[in-house]
Amino acid sequence: MYERVSTTKHNGELHVEVRAICEGGCNRTFDFLVPLDDWQKWQSGALIQVALKSVHKDLRELLISGLCGSCFDNLMSEE
Repeated sequence: MYERVSTTKHNGELHVEVRAICEGGCNRTFDFLVPLDDWQKWQSGALIQVALKSVHKDLRELLISGLCGSCFDNLMSEE
């Protein structure tokens, strides 16, 4: 589960502040910034790996599946 918390200026550019909570069992909360233009591209239908290429792959996975990197790895190692 994720939510767009606010829009903020970082290093002179507008960013979206995102808060995501892992639903894989650890329930950790992740707060991170995404460039506003990239966020809008993703929200408009661009593939996440293209639109949010500046965002770490584990955070992109968290946005897609609700699983943090550790919980995703644990789930995949069980199969």
